[in-house]
Amino acid sequence: MLGISTKNEKQRIHFLQDFDTSIINVFSFFSDHNRLIEIYPAFIKRIIDAPNPKNCNDVGSSRIIVSLPLII
Repeated sequence: MLGISTKNEKQRIHFLQDFDTSIINVFSFFSDHNRLIEIYPAFIKRIIDAPNPKNCNDVGSSRIIVSLPLII
């Protein structure tokens, strides 16, 4: 269903991609969400930091992703 989501709705995005490197390298890369722009041509900005002071990308952080015509 398209439309405006509410705070209680869970959302997921699934990407399928093969990488010619180890799982550890792939996980390390995707753990730093600020690096997504290196593989996905879009404007990506963290708009809410995670409550974990040691990792602003941890659980609870949020981003805006703009890749026209989509805004996620």
